[in-house]
Amino acid sequence: MTGTISPAICKLTRLSSLTIADWKGISGTIPPCIASLPFLRIIDLIGNQLTEEIPADIGRLSRLSVLNVADNQISGTIPRSLTNLSSLMHLDLRSNKISDTLSYTKTFTHGMVPFANIKTLNIKDVFHRGAASAEKWTFDSGAGLRVDM
Repeated sequence: MTGTISPAICKLTRLSSLTIADWKGISGTIPPCIASLPFLRIIDLIGNQLTEEIPADIGRLSRLSVLNVADNQISGTIPRSLTNLSSLMHLDLRSNKISDTLSYTKTFTHGMVPFANIKTLNIKDVFHRGAASAEKWTFDSGAGLRVDM
């Protein structure tokens, strides 16, 4: 299948899961209006040809538990609003062209720890520039956390 993700998908206001995985022919951008779907729990867009940035307002999806955009052509920066996703348990950004660093250093003395419930973080081969790193991210997820860098 080929094509783009139509912004018309955002008219599905009760949508809880968006899975368009491994179709290879899906290109274009992730519609910014995705951030206006209050019941969305899963965004799984792995293995397509999606470009540009993850929508800046993605952090408005308070119920989002899975964000998987691995194996695309996503570029730009990682939305700072991701740290608002307290329900996020699986974040997979690997194999994209992101030109950002993960520099969200927060601790108990400096504020809420981002991704307090995350269980899986996969950022292997996520950064386009060699200088990018994930050294400054802090998590408080206990023994169940799996990080693949």
